[in-house]
Amino acid sequence: MKKSSFLLFLTSFILVFMTPVAQAAPQPLVRVGLWTGQQSVVVGSSVAYAVETEQEQPKWASFKAGEQVVIAWKPNGMTVNGKTLRGQTLYLRSNTESARWEVNRKKYRGDIVLRQTTGKTGLTVVNEVPMEEYLYGILGKEISAGWPAEAAKAQAVAARSYALNLMLSGDRHRQDGFDLCATVHCQVYGGVDAEAPDMIQAVAATNGLAAYYNGQPIHAYFHASSGGHTEDSENVWGNALPYLRGVSDVDAQAPGSAWEKRFNARALETLLTQKGKGVGVLKSLDLSPLSKPGADRTESGRVRQLQVAGDKRSLSLSGVQMRSYLDLPSALFDIRVVRALPSELDVSVETSYGATVEKKMPVSLKERAESGRWNDPARIHRIIRPADDIVIFSGHGRGHGVGMSQWGARLLAEKNKYDYKQILQYYYQGIMLKKAY
Repeated sequence: MKKSSFLLFLTSFILVFMTPVAQAAPQPLVRVGLWTGQQSVVVGSSVAYAVETEQEQPKWASFKAGEQVVIAWKPNGMTVNGKTLRGQTLYLRSNTESARWEVNRKKYRGDIVLRQTTGKTGLTVVNEVPMEEYLYGILGKEISAGWPAEAAKAQAVAARSYALNLMLSGDRHRQDGFDLCATVHCQVYGGVDAEAPDMIQAVAATNGLAAYYNGQPIHAYFHASSGGHTEDSENVWGNALPYLRGVSDVDAQAPGSAWEKRFNARALETLLTQKGKGVGVLKSLDLSPLSKPGADRTESGRVRQLQVAGDKRSLSLSGVQMRSYLDLPSALFDIRVVRALPSELDVSVETSYGATVEKKMPVSLKERAESGRWNDPARIHRIIRPADDIVIFSGHGRGHGVGMSQWGARLLAEKNKYDYKQILQYYYQGIMLKKAY
């Protein structure tokens, strides 16, 4: 071999075998706050396990598979079956990944950690679980088993992206000693009890895949149904995110999308007063109709501002506020005011013996809208009889309306034959899908 050829071979060998290989990021461990402020919890496992603390290692006590223990909070620490442990954090350990923990009759994968709840009495219970197994317990709470596989995969990627985004920010529950809670404040997590085979398959099929924008996992908001059009993020959260733009949706006729909620005018006054938004005796509500939307509505039709007038003051409330105060399914609604009608009438009936008896007769009367003043525009909904009038909120969609509609994803998969990547790119604009680990 010529000297020059040998040097070229040697250089190639060094480049191939000496160049560092980029290592994939490890799968993150998610610390899920299951409960806070618990005075006691009952814990068991499907396998043998040990209890230890940072001061009681390698183990304080061992227990058999199926054996339950009661862990309680005391002012001077924690007790297990009445016996006091030294230490501030208690760890439940097993020697196998197949362990299934039972905590207060609910089952979980991973590990269980207990500590003093920050800022108040009681115990905080944390489930430490790998991200992919965490998602098993998320999907079953968000969508139903049997949904199209592509919609389930889209939900898996959205939930993974959302969790990664929250964990990177670290602000949601840092002071509580965990990453995410198990409620709608973060994502609803049901552990093993919420798992379903097709949901696990959807997670596995998208293993590690997340949606990114400008190099960061996105805040992948999702909701049940949009009512026909999703919403710009700033109209709900106040923060304009370029990948969360409202789009026309296919879920307007989704089951449960249409809804109606009724309030007696007096009850509505009381609710507003309880929220610190009292106006006195309610006189009128000012909101343009969905059929002829004005500047008080967003492009999607959701309520931007609603004017509430009473005999003491008038004020402006956002659609987000009204949805929260009145527990409405969405901020995409119309208003109408009708007179309360009786469901039965008192009538006098003469018997065959000539006696008169009083009876109640059920009636079905057509609702009559309050007429208001002759020159009121369609946007004014006037309360004429505060004690009797009924204020009806009728709308579409369920949830905040930002990001992916779960029913929309289902219909895009079923009717439009979208795959999960197309679904995600439809609801989250300008994103890149790539492996996070």
